[in-house]
Amino acid sequence: MYICILDGLNYKNGRFSISTGAYPAYLVPHDCSRFYLVYMLGIGPKTERDLKKMTDSISKDVSFEGFETDTTTMGLGKDAHNYKKAVLAFKEYTIDNLPDDRKLVEDLANLARIHKIVNGGPYAKAIGIYRGDIQ
Repeated sequence: MYICILDGLNYKNGRFSISTGAYPAYLVPHDCSRFYLVYMLGIGPKTERDLKKMTDSISKDVSFEGFETDTTTMGLGKDAHNYKKAVLAFKEYTIDNLPDDRKLVEDLANLARIHKIVNGGPYAKAIGIYRGDIQ
């Protein structure tokens, strides 16, 4: 399960889309024992090679301080392979050791700041940001 946090930059042709752009999201594995706050690319009609190229380019230029970037450590299960390819950065929370609300909001605010940097960067067009479609 996932919950995406979209803004006007994910709006195209009269609807919001998770297939383009980049955005924060929460990913929850099937066992619900933990969840991840992630920053990910829309996986839409991109090849694995395209995703790798885009994630490498952004990761080279943007600091994801406070977040993990090695997605091989994410315990999402085999069904989430496509999501892991699109994740640029993440933070894991376990249900048994959940931080307080203030920390959760702080982490989300930090990811929102990163989102503004990525969407204003030179890769905005490559990841599918549709600035002309913002309502």
